[in-house]
Amino acid sequence: MAVDLPFYTEEFHGPFTLHGLGDFELEEGGVLPDLQLAVSTQGELNAARDNCILVPTWYSGTHQIMEQVYIGPDRVLNPDEYFIVCVNQIGNGLSSSPHNVDGSHAGPNFPKVRIGDDVRAQEQLLREVFGVEQLALVVGGSMGAQQTWEWAVRFPDKVLRAAPIAGTARNMRLHGRLAGVMGWSTEWYKQECWRRVGDFPTFDDFTREFTHGYHEVLDPNSLLTMGWKWQHADVGRNAGGSLGAALGRIKAKVYAMPISDDMFFPPRDIADEIALVPNGEMRVINSIDGHMGLIATDPGYLPQVELHLRELLASEV
Repeated sequence: MAVDLPFYTEEFHGPFTLHGLGDFELEEGGVLPDLQLAVSTQGELNAARDNCILVPTWYSGTHQIMEQVYIGPDRVLNPDEYFIVCVNQIGNGLSSSPHNVDGSHAGPNFPKVRIGDDVRAQEQLLREVFGVEQLALVVGGSMGAQQTWEWAVRFPDKVLRAAPIAGTARNMRLHGRLAGVMGWSTEWYKQECWRRVGDFPTFDDFTREFTHGYHEVLDPNSLLTMGWKWQHADVGRNAGGSLGAALGRIKAKVYAMPISDDMFFPPRDIADEIALVPNGEMRVINSIDGHMGLIATDPGYLPQVELHLRELLASEV
């Protein structure tokens, strides 16, 4: 049965709307009854319906962090210009998740969900709820990047531009096991950059209050659901297992943006993938914050991302 967890509310994450998509068939088999997607929108859809930007969420994150860091009138993702749709991935605690469903799917019995399920659900949402058939841009970080890759491969005619940040098209199981160790780079620790994340007098304070404190309020079953999905991400499933064939079908203009010191998804891995994309380029974001640079505590991170996104959005497609 559903469990009341106050953390997964608008009080903590800001306004969102639940959109029901009905009974949703999953790629691993089975059905999620009455799938609910938690969605936040900013801006207005224009008459031509061609100014929509999709922003999917990452592991353990919600629309809140995306809006705080990447979206705003002073950002490239400007709601005065674009209709920006931020969709919380299945299992993240706000959309249908282990703690908020009833019946046989509740808790540890929540079914296995793939990145492809998220993307198919998002496509259905955009088409049925907002009447959007084509996206000006899909942009997301980490697990959001995996969803971005999946969008470009699965729906090549619906994505004009794509910007996967700090994420590959095919994941390795190793990443899922080393999250706590590899989130930040070794140089980040050497320079005690944890001091700029917040008011932490010592490293032990940072570990206790930020690293441990962040995860302690999250539903373990949601983390397991997203973790399985993350580890099994592979766009090659859309082309008989061939990564090259899958990436070769992409029609979007793609800027892949690895972070220079990311130990999860190092630039060399992204370079191998972007070379298979017909209209793809790699734009490295320099930051010793590594994968956790995504939360933009490095003051030099966001200006680089903004520069590349501005160029991408201005490009002819």
